[in-house]
Formats: sequence, C-alpha cells, structure tokens
Amino acid sequence: MSKKIFPLLLLIATIFSACENDLATINKIASLKEANVETIKNVTTYYSDKGILKAQLQSPLVLEYNVKEPYKELPNGVLVLFYNEEKKEDGRLKAKYGISYDAQNKIVVKHDVEVVNVKGEKLNTDELTWDTKAHILFTDKPVKITTGKEILFGDGMTAKEDFSEYKIKHLTGTVKMKNDL
Repeated sequence: MSKKIFPLLLLIATIFSACENDLATINKIASLKEANVETIKNVTTYYSDKGILKAQLQSPLVLEYNVKEPYKELPNGVLVLFYNEEKKEDGRLKAKYGISYDAQNKIVVKHDVEVVNVKGEKLNTDELTWDTKAHILFTDKPVKITTGKEILFGDGMTAKEDFSEYKIKHLTGTVKMKNDL
C-alpha cells in the first residue's frame, strides 16, 4: 500500500511546488509593474509657450508609467481648455480617454472626442492627436464638424489647437458657398 501512496504524494508535492514557483514569478512581475506606476488624482496641468499660457489639461485620474519610454494614461477622461493671448478661453477639448507621450509632445484622446471653438463650431470624432509643440490637432479617423449652418463629414482633418482653423480630408456633406457674382 505504501508503494501506491508514495508516487501519489510525490505527484502532489510536485504540483504544489510548481504552483508556488509560478505564483511567486507572477507576484514578482506584478509588483514590478505596480512599482513603475504612479497614481495621481484630480490633475491640472498647464501648457505654455514662451511664458504665455496656451492650455490647461484636467483629468480626474492620471496613471504615470515610469518605464523606458514614459507615458501617462488618463483612463477616466480628459478636458483641455485652450486660451488666447488675452488668457481668455477660446476652445475646449474633451474625451473619455487619453494617453500622453511627453517625450513626443503628443496627447492622443479617444472615445467620444469633442472639440468646440469660440465660434461654437463643434468637432466630433473617435480619436484625435494633439501635438503640444506644433500646436495642432489631427486625425485620420472619420470626423463630423457642426457649424451654425452646416454639418460636414470627412475622413480625417488637421486644425489649430484651438480649432479656429481646420482642413477636412475627403470632405462630404452640404457646404454653403459665398456667391461671388
């Protein structure tokens, strides 16, 4: 009888020791990942150019990843207020998710992205990149721009960061033209 129990006990011991090693490895990897992530709540970041305030970014939660190529994740949404030279708001951007690549001076926002300029023109898209150094917004995703009199659609666009000027790629929709006669 002991000859039958010994192999069974050896098998059970091997299984448990293998599980211990795997769990230890998993815990070690998980703790390294957690150690490289800082959680910051209720963040406000200011962007300036030559000492002049250009934008203010707000997010309820920022996860800062301190890895080889650091980045910040904004998983609970983002709001950006753009300012003119007189420090008055002249545009805003909001989205449900964002990710910031500081080394590249780019912030990518996704999911229900909306940009509104001082004239009330509104851009809706699913993904948009803000180049904080070049002060532009761009996307290759479908866009919808609503003005006071028009609804325009396109497959991408570029714009000034305050959305005061924009160029739509592959424009469709009803466009009102000025009568030059």
